[in-house]
Amino acid sequence: MLLAFLSYLNVFYTHLVAWSEAAKGKLRTWLGPAPQNYYMLADGRVIPTTTQLPQQEAATAQLFEVQSNRLVAASNPVPQGRFRPIPFVSAVVNHPIYGATDLTDWIGELRANPVPDLRIQQLLYLYSLVHNVFVPIRGVTVNVVKNDGDEEIIQIE
Repeated sequence: MLLAFLSYLNVFYTHLVAWSEAAKGKLRTWLGPAPQNYYMLADGRVIPTTTQLPQQEAATAQLFEVQSNRLVAASNPVPQGRFRPIPFVSAVVNHPIYGATDLTDWIGELRANPVPDLRIQQLLYLYSLVHNVFVPIRGVTVNVVKNDGDEEIIQIE
């Protein structure tokens, strides 16, 4: 009797798993592709993680995980220790045609371990990719507030 019950339970579990996989596939089709993670290379480029990096590039690259808003070293994706805020507190991109784009909320959520030396152009490009919005990275003025409270105006030509 117990074996018959367990076999029915196993069949039910198998059907439940198959149904959830089918539902997940339909939902992914409806929502679009899964969020993509990105590599932030030392030379300033941002590329998707579907690209295979050579060892020398992977040693200095950062991995940005979209779902957790975290930056980790690509060579060590499971670091020890705490995640810390990046060196910027806020950034507002001003463009004469496209207006102002405020990245403050997104930058406030970013955490890194170890904290990399970031370029503001990389952050603008990454924000553009992650949020599917156009953020100009040429001919803009970026008002940046750093962690130490210093305000800086960066002109990107």
